Amino acid sequence: MTNGGVIGLTGHQAFQGLSELLSLNHEAGDEVDWSEMQRSWGTNFPSDYKCFMSVYGVGSISDGMDIARPGPPRGDESGSMGQETANARLAWGLKRTPERSGLVKLPLIAWAVTIGGDVACWLTSGDDPEDWPVVVVRGDSTVSIQRYGMAEFLRQILVGELDECPFDDATLWRGGEQRFLHRRERGRLIAEGFDPWTGLPDEYSDMNLEDFS
Repeated sequence: MTNGGVIGLTGHQAFQGLSELLSLNHEAGDEVDWSEMQRSWGTNFPSDYKCFMSVYGVGSISDGMDIARPGPPRGDESGSMGQETANARLAWGLKRTPERSGLVKLPLIAWAVTIGGDVACWLTSGDDPEDWPVVVVRGDSTVSIQRYGMAEFLRQILVGELDECPFDDATLWRGGEQRFLHRRERGRLIAEGFDPWTGLPDEYSDMNLEDFS
């Protein structure tokens, strides 16, 4: 446990716990210019997230959650960290929460979005990124603060250790071991005419083809 708002494992230990539940059978991982990320966002990022990007990178967890593509705050690409952050901040600004009833809008940075449109973010008000708790902005604009870092939060989603599912969509809730598919591998499978999750031929796969580079 850290000294701030996060409880449970953080950093490399938290990432190791998550990685035991997240299988990977293809080349993955992304190089991120963390100096540029720190410059553009004005902050460093949690070490469990850095581990995740190095090993897994940008992609999907069992077609239930997409990890946002790292980039600048003003990024407008669909699924980018910048765009998902803008979406979450807009929803947060329209909604008050019992935990923060005196505040309408707090600093958030998004790192993933679920298939149901729920955005997973960090609450970045603390100075130490290791103490950033996860905030979930749901599709109906309700907001919940989870007192865990990214990796430990995802692990608890998969094993169902939270009191309840924080998402509108329960695809990953209590799902146990899941599969991670990097966006490059997903794009390759689609381009070759296969459903990326079942591995079966899909005659409509080219309709889902996008920039997976």
